[in-house]
Amino acid sequence: MRLLIVAPYPVLPDSAGGKIRTIRLARELAAKGVDVTVLTPYHPKQSRSLSRREPFRLTDVKYPFVLPALFTGRPFPYGHLITYHPGLGARLRQTLKKFDIVQFEQCFLAGLVAHVPEHVPIIYNSQNVDADYIGSECQRTKVREIAMQRVARLERLLIERAAHVFVCSRKDESRFKELYDADPDRMSLAVNGVAKPQQQHLSEPELLKRHPQLERFSRRALFSGSNVPHNVEAARFLIEKLAPAVKDRCAIVIHGGCAAPFRHIQRDNLILDPEHTTFVDYAIPGTIGLNPVEQGSGTNLKVLHLLAHGLPVVSTPFGMRGYDDLLSFVNVCDRKAFVRALTNPEVIAPPDLDWLHQRYGWPHVADGMLDVFRSLTGASRATISR
Repeated sequence: MRLLIVAPYPVLPDSAGGKIRTIRLARELAAKGVDVTVLTPYHPKQSRSLSRREPFRLTDVKYPFVLPALFTGRPFPYGHLITYHPGLGARLRQTLKKFDIVQFEQCFLAGLVAHVPEHVPIIYNSQNVDADYIGSECQRTKVREIAMQRVARLERLLIERAAHVFVCSRKDESRFKELYDADPDRMSLAVNGVAKPQQQHLSEPELLKRHPQLERFSRRALFSGSNVPHNVEAARFLIEKLAPAVKDRCAIVIHGGCAAPFRHIQRDNLILDPEHTTFVDYAIPGTIGLNPVEQGSGTNLKVLHLLAHGLPVVSTPFGMRGYDDLLSFVNVCDRKAFVRALTNPEVIAPPDLDWLHQRYGWPHVADGMLDVFRSLTGASRATISR
């Protein structure tokens, strides 16, 4: 079975939620015998050395995506700008004919569906309701209206053409029905997943040597996120509101690209680390995971990552959407109560790791997807594994 996964952004290194989902599922499907190719826009920073270690092929298309390269955030978000790609479909027409299934990770390149042969099943592996997600990224009302209308049109096109739609949560499924009258018989749940905990690159003494101010605090709080608007907004809340309120009692660590816009800010109890490759080094005893997001769509992969690394988690109600079965393991409260949650000596313990993996492990998610692929292509388990 030859599967083409079309991603609207470079995926290596897998440093953000959407990239992590794409890469993890590509690895698991390849491990189960599927011949997987991941197609992405070309970017000079996409690591070819990393791709050589993967069990799938990475094809990056050398096409001039000028608008997203030059104008992202001025004022339109990347997802809207990359929907403009004249000539890309014609360029990829022969490539799209080589596969048994073509799967779109988001709807931003849905214009390519016109170039997929009619007999080839198309999958929409939705990570969000993209129209809602784009709306949450826009700061201006008129920009939001323009971007949402275009993305909603593409999302409808993809859902109507798709042989099957995977959703991250039942809430997204309901939203697709509401917006596009999507057929529930062609939708199924493929949750965001979790991998085995990563090993720390730095020991705790090495981490404290790098950030000596951490040693002054018996309690630390960690937020990790990529440089997208909803994460940047959450980081701003932590820096401007939460860090000053707990300045003598808790250190606030903000890891990942969302810290980059604030790298000039200095506080005694604030550590900003936009470049460090992994948040795992900060997941040391006395650390609480934070998920203060109040915007976006889909589900927050960071919740699973924090729990999988044994951290107690404090999250907004919005940040727990789609995770009803995890609510008893997380301190769910609005932002006004975050100070009390961080200074309370009692914390809510994370779930047992085996239990978490049984429900959210990437192999389990990939199994469900593979069942759908078999039903669409008539392939047997033996055929796929050969």
